[in-house]
Amino acid sequence: MADDAELLAEIRSLQANKCPDYTIPSEARDSQAYKNTLGVVRRAWEDYYKDCCNPSATEDAWSSIPGEAQLQAFFLWCLLKRKGKLGGKLTVQTFKKYLIQLRRLFRDRHGGTPISLRTSENLRNYVNGGLAQRGASREAMPRPVATPAVVIDILYFLWALDEHEFDHPRMRLQLSFSITLLLYFGIRPGEFIESSSHSGGNEGVFYGDLDVMVLLHEGRRRFAIEVQLRNRKGVRGLRVKDTSMALLQEFERPELCPVAQLFALALADGAFEDVHSAADIRNIATPPPDVFQRLRVRESMKKVPVLRRLEGRGKATSQEKIATCKELGPVMEALGHRAGHRERFTPYTIWRGHGGLLDRAVSAARRQQRMGHANSQTFQHYLNKFSTIDGQSMVLGRPMEQDVLDRVASMASSVDVNAPEPAGASLTDTGRHNQRAGLQAHRDERKQYFDSPSAFATAVARPELHDKEYVLAAQEVSRGRPVPSAVFDRYLQWDTDRSRIIQMFYKRKPEQGLQLEDMLEPLTSIAGTDSSTWRYPETVLGSDGGWSETLLCSITTCSVVTCVGAAKS
Repeated sequence: MADDAELLAEIRSLQANKCPDYTIPSEARDSQAYKNTLGVVRRAWEDYYKDCCNPSATEDAWSSIPGEAQLQAFFLWCLLKRKGKLGGKLTVQTFKKYLIQLRRLFRDRHGGTPISLRTSENLRNYVNGGLAQRGASREAMPRPVATPAVVIDILYFLWALDEHEFDHPRMRLQLSFSITLLLYFGIRPGEFIESSSHSGGNEGVFYGDLDVMVLLHEGRRRFAIEVQLRNRKGVRGLRVKDTSMALLQEFERPELCPVAQLFALALADGAFEDVHSAADIRNIATPPPDVFQRLRVRESMKKVPVLRRLEGRGKATSQEKIATCKELGPVMEALGHRAGHRERFTPYTIWRGHGGLLDRAVSAARRQQRMGHANSQTFQHYLNKFSTIDGQSMVLGRPMEQDVLDRVASMASSVDVNAPEPAGASLTDTGRHNQRAGLQAHRDERKQYFDSPSAFATAVARPELHDKEYVLAAQEVSRGRPVPSAVFDRYLQWDTDRSRIIQMFYKRKPEQGLQLEDMLEPLTSIAGTDSSTWRYPETVLGSDGGWSETLLCSITTCSVVTCVGAAKS
């Protein structure tokens, strides 16, 4: 009732022609990423002011509006003092962004348009001309593309070859499902998990955003899941702008079935009202034609995130805290490096690949809606520098060899499995690792490797077959993906859930059918929210969270080949 009284008082105030001034605080309007960018430019201007304008620092750097000449001097100072992300001078594009941020900072202080549009236009021309001539970089960050073939290969590596031990087995499934969502939906990760620009909001896809349907399709039962996306870029919180996309049960490629992975997470969380196991899924009858039946989500689970972070030093899955983009990015990058990719494997590499497919298949307007762009021109910023139009085939009057060009232009062309691997890439790589602390050092090591002649396979002119030197050279430059190690094969004897998943996904015979319920049993097991450890005789958990070989060791700190009598607990 107090709120009603306040509204009535406001109504009377408005009727008396007393119109309040409404201003949205910048803190409520800006994302954290934008605030960070403003902070960089604010500190740069204050450092410049102290260094060049007022060494005594007795006057506020923002007290007076700078003229065009002073802003040019600031840009020159930044060119001299600051370094770009690519290691050299700041780029032309960075200076243009600096200008935008400066206009915002002075507007917040003085109001109106303190830096005029004419001044801004003159400064942009100065950046393109004068600054570029004085050494401002025109380089651009690389825009690698992960085509569907690249993503599918990385998913294969994740399940069938990856020796990295996640803090919790559920994390492998959540990573696989996240990559699958990015592949099929072509959305930003911040639309289904917590965006770095809205840190602390705990927003993303909840179980209440899912509409799980059962239908009859081509004579057999099929599941479809409508996913409501409430956090699209630019329209977050505007429910009228919510977008829904569908995930369909996949029969031909079960290893790429998003429904199986999502069901495994939901069953492990107990998210459904009347369905609690793979056996219950099996017992769901096929509905009549043109009838859609539904699996109901429990009321208590509607506000629970589907993808959640770990807590308690990785021993259990949080019941309420959603996974974050801040965590997903480094995990995907490390996965790509373990799979031998030179380029960074990130959500945006998949987004570019999806956008390329949309560009060929749908209109610009539909592509804009799907990718959540403000206008159709935004897509140009995500294009790879490689043109994938097969002009050669067009001229010669034959069908375009699009698959070949896509492979050459994508991350698939820069794979080298002999490249340095990140920490924790193999089962014999023991100990805890600070993933973020070692990431930059690992990037530097990989750059040095890929800049060397050792990187990638070298084409060798084939001499006579009896030439032994050629045979040795061919073996030396071989860069095929290796078979699983003996340690990993032994590991799978105890990790029976993952072993079953590999068998069903990648080793079944082509004619061998695979039911959804069969996949759900091992997938649901690894999706369990409790932690699993591998126990060996006379081993114990150490006080530092690692394993002591005298009493309890993990699969990584003892010889798996010689350990016997292991049991999962």
